[in-house]
Amino acid sequence: MDGDVVRDWCNIAVSAPRHQRRRSLAARLCAPIAGLTVALVALPTSAWAAWSGQASGTAQTLNDIDFVDALHGWAVGAAGTVLATVDGGTTWTAQAPGTAQALYGVEFIDTSHGWAVGASGTVLATTDGGASWTAQASGTGQTLNNVMFVDTSNGWAVGNGGTVLVTGNGGATWTAQASGTGQTLYVCWFVGASTGWIVGAKGVILATTDGGTTWTGQTSGTNKGLYDVNFVSASTGWAVGAKGIVLSTVDGGATWNSQSPAAAGGNDLNAIGRVGNSRLWAVGAAGTIMTSPDAGNSWTGQASGTANNLNSTVFVGSGEGWAAGDSGTILADTAPPTVTAVSPSQGPASCSISVTITGTGFTGATAVTFGALAATGFTVDSATQITATDPTVGGPQTVDVTVTTPSGTSSTSAADRFTYGNALTMATPAAVTFPSTALNGLDETVSSTANFTPDDETGSPMGWHLSGTSTTFSDGAGHLLPTTATTVTAGSAVAAPGTCTLPTNLVGYPTTLPAGGIPPTPVTIFDAQGNTGTGASTVALTLQLALPAATHVGTYTSTWTFTIGSGP
Repeated sequence: MDGDVVRDWCNIAVSAPRHQRRRSLAARLCAPIAGLTVALVALPTSAWAAWSGQASGTAQTLNDIDFVDALHGWAVGAAGTVLATVDGGTTWTAQAPGTAQALYGVEFIDTSHGWAVGASGTVLATTDGGASWTAQASGTGQTLNNVMFVDTSNGWAVGNGGTVLVTGNGGATWTAQASGTGQTLYVCWFVGASTGWIVGAKGVILATTDGGTTWTGQTSGTNKGLYDVNFVSASTGWAVGAKGIVLSTVDGGATWNSQSPAAAGGNDLNAIGRVGNSRLWAVGAAGTIMTSPDAGNSWTGQASGTANNLNSTVFVGSGEGWAAGDSGTILADTAPPTVTAVSPSQGPASCSISVTITGTGFTGATAVTFGALAATGFTVDSATQITATDPTVGGPQTVDVTVTTPSGTSSTSAADRFTYGNALTMATPAAVTFPSTALNGLDETVSSTANFTPDDETGSPMGWHLSGTSTTFSDGAGHLLPTTATTVTAGSAVAAPGTCTLPTNLVGYPTTLPAGGIPPTPVTIFDAQGNTGTGASTVALTLQLALPAATHVGTYTSTWTFTIGSGP
């Protein structure tokens, strides 16, 4: 048989779909299938290295699998089997769908709203992630092979006998659409709510540009069963099926061309998945998995570790992928995380600071390390950001920051390095500008604020002090302001990236910033009490400039010098 036996499923996806998957064939009675086919997106080929088995807890055939993110997924199969995971497949838990009918397709739009379809027109829906399932009236007794929704209201299901159903209210009511064929339909794919395709037995390809109100046949050039279809856009897509066939189009299906890889060995290809616009996978009979990094121009086989038929595959945007198949088989191909930046990239060895880690694939992270030491604590903010507290170390050193997830540990690079220092440093403003003022024959004052960033990584309990001196304000034409013109009237400190403890200031204000033709001896204008001010902080000094009544009109400048030193 060429695989045109009971393969059931449907798939419809919106452009920029939530998950890049192609459904598997539904419960089928055909011989083992293997193969590959599909071209799709392009991401680094080294990101996905190996597939590993996950314990599904069932021996039933699994016909379809779906994930909405790197953690939340569902699989359905024979005898009403429904499995769910909230940890990327580390553990799978059986759900009670309330039916013993074989289920061939599952679709979740988010972590709450999902649907499953199967034999005898079965349609089930959930609004709580599968904790409870409710039967919906499909209006057909035909086997439904797959289902897809573009939002919580609009969805389609396809199945045997040319069945196409549509709903606009989340499945409360389903309406038949005229497909124009009596062939078994396996899967559908939409880019947006209007433009879509269906593939099926005997090389059937149908297309619509009005949401399925009308379906038009396209010429596939084959009479072999087509079991999956995937489009990147309204023009570019692929279809795969029996005997390893792969078709591609760049004109929305007006023409389809063979792209079948010889490496498929003539095995059936049951499903395709992708990440981005050129990286794709095809899975099929006897554990066949193939991948392409370049939209199908080249293909490489991957070791699945199983001889069971693989019926479905799904990939999510962050790069994690899964496949499901016979005898309860679930495989995972999840890219390890990457660290692309660490901020701040240095801190004191003697105390812990908050560090923001940027990268990819952080969902479900189980560990963050600074060199050989675990972070004191961390929070996964998103798939691309972690906030961690670095551990203290014995002295100055540079370490790699790594992130571990169920998919592996990030590789080290220059981008992930964090330096423990032992220096006392300070960043100063490039300039301080006072506002212009109109002279009125009276004494006046103007004020400005200057921000400094001291960073004490020495580990010393002595504290530190900030000192300043200046040259006399001059307009360059012989007119000077008094040497006591500048006064520091206030000083405060707030946290900055890399703060351990805020400094407690011992200076009382106001304090005059000394001035002269040659800068006089500096005075302390901010003094961090011992055992405070470790790490970085932002010190804001309020500066006041006195303008005597006799001040000559002009622009006055002065050179200020600030230094930081250890101790009081």
